Amino acid sequence: GMIIWSLVVKYVLTVRAIEAGILHLKGTAAAHEGRAYLVLGRGGSGKTEIARALCRNGARLMANTHLLVDGGSVCGVTSNVRVREGGRDVYVPPDRQYGLPAYDGWLPIGAAFWVKYRTDGKSVVVGVPPQVARANMRHFSESVSNWEIKEDIADHFHSDPFAFAEHVNRIDELLNEFCAGNAIYYANLDIFSAGGMEGLMSVMKASR
Repeated sequence: GMIIWSLVVKYVLTVRAIEAGILHLKGTAAAHEGRAYLVLGRGGSGKTEIARALCRNGARLMANTHLLVDGGSVCGVTSNVRVREGGRDVYVPPDRQYGLPAYDGWLPIGAAFWVKYRTDGKSVVVGVPPQVARANMRHFSESVSNWEIKEDIADHFHSDPFAFAEHVNRIDELLNEFCAGNAIYYANLDIFSAGGMEGLMSVMKASR
């Protein structure tokens, strides 16, 4: 039941985003001092854990999976938070467990972070060129590619190759605009190290 419902949500949000001309991304976002900070990356890269660490440093969780980007602003679609407990995935409401404060609404984008969690006490945060960000986001963040729902989207357009191409090309344009118009960083972080979160927070502060 949960798997089927999850697929329905992904499909419906993607279709609605396409129809509205906005970008649907898989990722996490946190609100901090009037700005939204997107946490993107491959599955298992530590997006949720880094978002939880941001919330421990004064941020509020906007979303853990679904992000809608419209120009320079983003809105999170609230869903349960996936965490690892006892070697298995557990889904918990963000505002009821683990003390994660939530934020509901649109905010201007402060920056985006392509993350990879590490545990060796070291942390690196460096800028990412638009073409590098775009290549990674195209496969691991953009909703149609990431969730492999191209067949469903084609069905939505009644297998019309012209309509499908028009809307998929528009998604590419929106992704290009996102990567060219926002500060994007590669954050290879040990969030429990002395300088891990300090480095991330300093970049967030500088991006405001």
